[in-house]
Amino acid sequence: MHTFLRRGRQWPKLAPNIKDLMVLWGECQHGIAGRKPAKDWTREERGGGGDKKVKQTCCRRNCIWKMQKLLVHGGKTAHAANAAIEVTCGSGSSITAISAGIVRDRKVYQQHGGLHPNFRQSTLEFVNQHGVS
Repeated sequence: MHTFLRRGRQWPKLAPNIKDLMVLWGECQHGIAGRKPAKDWTREERGGGGDKKVKQTCCRRNCIWKMQKLLVHGGKTAHAANAAIEVTCGSGSSITAISAGIVRDRKVYQQHGGLHPNFRQSTLEFVNQHGVS
């Protein structure tokens, strides 16, 4: 497993330089190259054991993972969810730019739950079907 040693403990690592949303989704759900899946990380591991770079990377990727999960739970496939994110945030945008766009949308569309109009229909269908508020 890919880990690093800090404070006498082995910490999981995120894959460096991810450029594709499907790879990012795989990192969250299954892990990459023997790494622990990000969805299984503890709060302490997401904090990087004091390593601010790990914490920041986790935070930036987490907003994308949340959007992917929201769209997938709304009935889209992972590929369709990622296509919707790319259409909304700009095809060919970097992971950092997509993350910044999702964070920006949270502020701009605060009265609509922080969701860009392109994502609202999927989430409304999911909420209506499952009674989630």
